[in-house]
Amino acid sequence: MNKPANLKFIILILFLFASPFILNSCAKPKKQTADKKIEIKKSFYSMGTFWEIKVVSADKNKAKDMEAVNLAIKRVKELDGILSNFKPSSNVSLINEYSGIKPVKANPDLLKLLKLSLKFYRLTDNSFDVAIGPIMKIWGFYDKKYTVPSGIKIKKAVFLSNPSFIEINKNTVFLKKRGMMLDFGGDGEGYGIDEALFVLEKHGIKNALINGGGQITAIGKNINGKNWKIGLLNPLYKNGVIKVIKVKNASVETSANYENHFFYKGKYYGHIMNPKTATPANTSFLSDTVIVRNTDFKLPSTVADALSCAFFILHRKEIAAVMKKLGGHIKVILVKRLGKSRLKIYTLKNY
Repeated sequence: MNKPANLKFIILILFLFASPFILNSCAKPKKQTADKKIEIKKSFYSMGTFWEIKVVSADKNKAKDMEAVNLAIKRVKELDGILSNFKPSSNVSLINEYSGIKPVKANPDLLKLLKLSLKFYRLTDNSFDVAIGPIMKIWGFYDKKYTVPSGIKIKKAVFLSNPSFIEINKNTVFLKKRGMMLDFGGDGEGYGIDEALFVLEKHGIKNALINGGGQITAIGKNINGKNWKIGLLNPLYKNGVIKVIKVKNASVETSANYENHFFYKGKYYGHIMNPKTATPANTSFLSDTVIVRNTDFKLPSTVADALSCAFFILHRKEIAAVMKKLGGHIKVILVKRLGKSRLKIYTLKNY
C-alpha cells in the first residue's frame, strides 16, 4: 500500500548502538570468523515511506539470511501493489473504481485485511474506518490541495465512508454506493510488517527488526545480545526523546497529527480524521503509542497499527474499554501537552 503523507505519520526513532566488542583471544581464527555476529541491514522504499530491515546473522549464514531479507522486501512490495489506492493497477483501485457498479474479485491478502479491518471498526465503536477514503479526499489529503470542505460535502463523505455498505461475497468485494473508497492507510503498513516478519521467521531468522516508516516490530535480541531499544520522539522538539522503551518480540506503533497537517485561514487541521464527523480528531493528546506482544496476536503489527489510529480519536476511558475487550498484552503511551513547553505522559495497560 502506498501510504503517502496524507495518512498517518509515525514518530519513532530507532537507536542504533555500537557494534559489540570482539576479543582477539586464543580462539581459532576459522571458528571466530564463522561464529562472528554481523548485522545485515537493508533499506528500501514502499507503501509511500522508507523501510529498514535488520537481521542479526553470522558470517557463515550471511548469504542465506541476505536472501531471506530480499524475499521479505519482495513481499512488502507485492502487498503495496495490491493495497495501494494510489496505484491504478492495484486491487484496491479497481474495487474503488467500480464502487456502486459491480463486485470485484479480491486478492486473498486484501480480503483477509479487509475482514480484519471491519472487526476493528466494530471493536473501536466505529473509530477505525477502512472506508474513510471519501473523507480524506474532500480535505485534500490525497492530492495535497488542502481545503476545509463545506457542510454538504462533509455530510456526503460521512454517508459514503460507512463500512456497512461493503459487501463481501466469497472472494468478491462490492462497495454498494458510488463514490465509496477503501483506504488501508490505517493498517496496511502494519500488515506489510507482519508479512515480512513471517518471511524472515520462515527462513530461520530469530533476531530481527523491521521498521516501516517508524512503525517497528522486533524479535529476539540486537547485535549486542540485548533487547532492542526504541526512542519516542518529543512532540514539541523533534530532535529530542521523551521516553526509551526496550522491546523483545513486540510491535510498536505511534500516531500523531502534528507531522501531517495544514493551516487554512490561520487555523490548524490535522490529518487523522474522525469518521463519525468527517473532521480532524478532537483530542487533547499529541500522540499515542501502542505496544503489543507479538506472541499474543497472529498479526501484531496490524493490531498495533489499527489501534493507534483509532485511539487517537477515542478518550482514555474508551481506549481502556477497547483494550479490555481485545485482550492480550497491550500498553498505550499517551502524550499530552501542558502549557507551552511541558508534556505529561500517561500509560495504560491491560495486564
